[in-house]
Amino acid sequence: MKNIWFNSFDLQLLNTRAGQIDAINTATRARSKKFAQNKTEFQLHYEGQMGEFAVAKYCGLEREYMHKPVHAGGDNGIDMVINGYRCHIKSTTRSPAIAFVTNMDAFTAPVGIFTFINSPVSVCILGMVGRDKFERCCYTRDFGYGDRLAIQQRDLTDISVLFDTGSGDTQPLLVSAESTQTQHT
Repeated sequence: MKNIWFNSFDLQLLNTRAGQIDAINTATRARSKKFAQNKTEFQLHYEGQMGEFAVAKYCGLEREYMHKPVHAGGDNGIDMVINGYRCHIKSTTRSPAIAFVTNMDAFTAPVGIFTFINSPVSVCILGMVGRDKFERCCYTRDFGYGDRLAIQQRDLTDISVLFDTGSGDTQPLLVSAESTQTQHT
């Protein structure tokens, strides 16, 4: 697990990005799959952006994050490409931190990265998991708004393996490399 701290510039950037997403979705009448009854759409977007930016900072991809376009209706589940791996990033404020998705259709990228927002200025990167492993290890849990698929933190892998350039001994996700990597051009 990695803790990432935000400075005042980072917080302004997060506020701007969440505001852009909220404004575009409001203009196009696209709504998020809102599960938290006590949170606004803006808050949900802000929390999602906190998780994405924490991962970007950890991976040295802040510039790519800042220039990532905002699309009406979302990003189709590919939040970031890290060293050729297409990743979907999910954030939670729920304590204890549990990594979960609505259903397997919501796990659209080959790699899922899960984060926990532990303060207004800090995010903990819990780890990552391949879609195949998630499907094998997940269990059903109701968080108060219907059943979700969850995974134990012990089943997550440190995201540093996305940067492993070794001989392949540490295939991190228990899936084939072809299913997780994008084509490099």
